[in-house]
Amino acid sequence: MSASYSMSSKAANKENWTGSKIVLVGGIKRDGLKPEKMWPSITRKTQLAVDAVMASIEKGFEAVDVVA
Repeated sequence: MSASYSMSSKAANKENWTGSKIVLVGGIKRDGLKPEKMWPSITRKTQLAVDAVMASIEKGFEAVDVVA
């Protein structure tokens, strides 16, 4: 009896992304590559959105102002 293994496209994409991430981190550490310049801006904006959601939850799901 043989078994076959199939991976969903979502899982395959995640595995490919993870592999790419490992290559990027390795390149930065080992080869002195630089990360793309867009990531600091994206992470700051993401954190602002997360902070706004948390503040809204703490205020009973009221609207909050996002100040950048």
